[in-house]
Amino acid sequence: MSRSPVAYLLVYLAGGGSSDPWADLGEDPDLEQVPMTWGICRTNVRNWTREADDLFFIAKAHGNTGQESYFLAAWFRVAERIGHAQARHRFGRRPNLILDDLPPGPDLRSQVATYIERWNSELQWNDGHPDRTWLASGDWSPDDFTVSVEGKAYGHAHWDCHPNWRRRLEAPYFVADPEVGGRLAQPIPWALVTAQASPALTTSDRLTNRSHRHAAQRVRNADDLALLRHLIKDPVGAP
Repeated sequence: MSRSPVAYLLVYLAGGGSSDPWADLGEDPDLEQVPMTWGICRTNVRNWTREADDLFFIAKAHGNTGQESYFLAAWFRVAERIGHAQARHRFGRRPNLILDDLPPGPDLRSQVATYIERWNSELQWNDGHPDRTWLASGDWSPDDFTVSVEGKAYGHAHWDCHPNWRRRLEAPYFVADPEVGGRLAQPIPWALVTAQASPALTTSDRLTNRSHRHAAQRVRNADDLALLRHLIKDPVGAP
């Protein structure tokens, strides 16, 4: 059933190992490349979000000890919701991809064994702590590391650290419209944004829920939505 486009606020943790201090800690969303993409985190949000929806990403500054930790960073207009295998072919080895191509081999087990051997020193599986003793023992099944998409086997990408990687594949991979939205080179303190907005726009102290998690927040006021879009597209005029 179709619906009108909606908008959400989504917080990510900034200040990872990237040369960009405003990049996501795990590079998902990937806001640095064109088009912007998002494909690993928040399976629930990726399942209910549709094409033409607007996602406003708010950076939570890593290690920020000041009063303001949140900053408006990007406007992501969802242009496409695609499968993860399709994303692998379109975007190569972006860090927010879960699947990778397997090397040639006479059978699936041989392909997986070759992949593990090739990338053994760089494996990030299991939160960056792959069980190399188990891998070396051979006491595993190819099904532990692969999925089949339209008859082709893909492997769990060696750079992905998520133990629950299969579950994250259950939601689509998002591609942003490069002609709409964008990211700010210098994100705007969220307190300055909400100072111009209606009381309905979520303030910094309400970006976390009772479980102390950054749940997705709807932008329901049309004037607030217009403000957010304006601040991204016209940062010179921003406060």
